[in-house]
Amino acid sequence: MEAHGFIPKPLEKLLETVNYNYRETERIKKREYQTPYKYHPLTVINSFIEKLFEEKARRSIAIQLYKMSNPTFAPSFMSETLRHLSREEY
Repeated sequence: MEAHGFIPKPLEKLLETVNYNYRETERIKKREYQTPYKYHPLTVINSFIEKLFEEKARRSIAIQLYKMSNPTFAPSFMSETLRHLSREEY
C-alpha cells in the first residue's frame, strides 16, 4: 500500500486468504511506524485462537500451562505478566 498507494488485486486476494488484519495496519500507520510497537489485545487473542487449531501448538500450550502452575514459578509469572500488560510499549 505504501509503495503504490493501493493494494494490487492479486495481493489483496492473498491477504484475504491469510486473514490479513487491516485494523492493526491502521494502528501502525497512526503511530507513524514507530517502534517498539504494542499489538492490540484483540490481535493477540485472534493469533492465539488460530494457534489452537494446530495440534502441535495445542500440546505445547498444555505443557506450558502445566509447568506454569508450579507453585514456585506461578507468582513470578503472574506478576511479570501483569507488569508486561500494563506497560505502554513492549
